Amino acid sequence: MRPSAFLRGVLLAPLLLPACGKGPSGSGAPRRELVFYCGAGLRDPAEKLISFFESRFPVRIRTDYAGSEVLLSRLKLHREGDLFMPGDARYVDQARKAGFVADRKSLHKWRLVIFVPKGNPAGVKDLEDLATEKVRLGLGDPRACAVGKAARRLFEKNGIPWEKVKKGVDFLSLTVNELALQVQAGSLDAVIVWDATARQFARWGETIAIPPEKNLVSTVDLAVLSFSKFPGLARKLLRAAASPEGKAAFEGF
Repeated sequence: MRPSAFLRGVLLAPLLLPACGKGPSGSGAPRRELVFYCGAGLRDPAEKLISFFESRFPVRIRTDYAGSEVLLSRLKLHREGDLFMPGDARYVDQARKAGFVADRKSLHKWRLVIFVPKGNPAGVKDLEDLATEKVRLGLGDPRACAVGKAARRLFEKNGIPWEKVKKGVDFLSLTVNELALQVQAGSLDAVIVWDATARQFARWGETIAIPPEKNLVSTVDLAVLSFSKFPGLARKLLRAAASPEGKAAFEGF
């Protein structure tokens, strides 16, 4: 197994990405800065959602994109920030139990799929085909990202022993996007990713659907953090995100 390396200090990493946008044009209102912890696999729709926020409210959004497990660990360590949108609502549940969540709303659902290179050179047909050393398999690292934990639950649900699966795992990723990029590069025969991720990389690969009775459905929630410096504004953004116009940010992704 070739695990992806946890970069030194990943949990201590600062929010390196700059604030996005300029807020409502001509409003004259001072723009407050909110910190948004977001699962890396949600980056594309999140950036569209941020543009929606910044065009309607006097706000700038500073983003931290990483695996959901990493983001939750940062919340526990730093106890700061305003918004949290991991790849699975279970992470919001954990944050709520820790007293970090003031409010939350569900935005969308996604499912797991098998994603393979164009032409499916390894001839993968179903989950059982992944439990062999003949297939170069990539999975999310459950210590880092939601898709990794979900994949482990998926194999358990279908009675496929993890000890058998892990013999063929060639790559563990920190984020779901890394898995799709490995398929794009032709480095792996198959990965397990979210259906939305597979659609974004459809130019370089093919999707093998997992039957509904065998699959898992994950809900994506947006949460207002209890230590937000601007809780009133953060709640306005939460309501806007859950509106039909806000949810439209996810269309196409």
